[in-house]
Formats: sequence, C-alpha cells, structure tokens
Amino acid sequence: MLTSLINELYGGEETSIPVDGSPEQAAGRLAHSTPRRAALTFMDKVVGSVTVDRVVLRFRHRSARNAFAPIFRGRFETLHGKTHLTGRFGLRRSTKVFMTVWFGLIALFSIAGVVVAVERSSAKGLPPWTGILVGGIFACGAIAFGFAGFVFLRRAKRLSKADVDHVVEHVKSSFTKNAV
Repeated sequence: MLTSLINELYGGEETSIPVDGSPEQAAGRLAHSTPRRAALTFMDKVVGSVTVDRVVLRFRHRSARNAFAPIFRGRFETLHGKTHLTGRFGLRRSTKVFMTVWFGLIALFSIAGVVVAVERSSAKGLPPWTGILVGGIFACGAIAFGFAGFVFLRRAKRLSKADVDHVVEHVKSSFTKNAV
C-alpha cells in the first residue's frame, strides 16, 4: 500500500515523442504553437513554457481546474541521431506537497494517538496493551482519512487521464502543421 501511494504521488508516466529537426528547431516550433497562458478563453487548450532544456506543458480546461491533472515536464534530446521530447507526466508540485503533508499528518496523528493512549493507560496503572488497543481504535479514524485521501487521489488522476493524450497530440500536431 505504501509503495503504491508513493508511486501515485511521485511517480509518473515516462514519455518520449520523436520530433523533426534539431532540438533548437523543435523547441522553436513547439514554443510557437504553445501559448504560455490560456487567458480568457472558452476553449480547452494546451499551455506551457518551452525551451530546449525545459518543457512544461499542461492541458487547460475551460470549465474547471483539476489540481491532480498531469503536467508534462521534460526536455528535447537527441537519441540515436533523432530529436525526441523526453519527459514525464506527473502531479503539480503544490499537489505533491499538499498530499505529502496530508499523509504525514495522518501518520503523526496515528502514532501520537497510540503513544498518548499508552501513557495514559500506564499512568492509571493499566497494562500497556489496553493503551495500544484504545490508541489503535483512535488511529483507525486517521487511517480511514488516509485511505479516503488515497482513493480521492487515484480517482482524480483517473478523471484527468485523457489530458496526457491531449498534450501528446498537441506536440505531434505542432510538427505536422509546420512541416514544409
């Protein structure tokens, strides 16, 4: 469960998209067809910043903003004599920080609940296992919040799975439109 949580939060979908031209030409073409911001528009579009060493792209919806939507972070590289846009789709940094704090507080709350219950039970002269039992029951509520956060994270990421295809299609169409 912990490894799947870590993969959901910090993992990403690796992507390598072959493009035409040198890395500088490819960055120029993609930058030309990608606006930095969506401004006031009623259309869904891919926005972001593009340089040779740093490409950040996201799909902006006109109706709502999903903090769990994937963001592409990558760069242009030459692999086997051909230029590729390589990178990874992952969560926003602010979302990663928020969810890390969320799960960290839940773990802290659970551990503190057990420790406090053991201390109180031993202060009353009861055996330590009663404190562990009471603290464990208390910690189940926090663990339920953690599980709910994990389910919410997975569901929100699934709802925005199509955004990956939109970003990849935008990159590919940037090179087919401008082809000579």
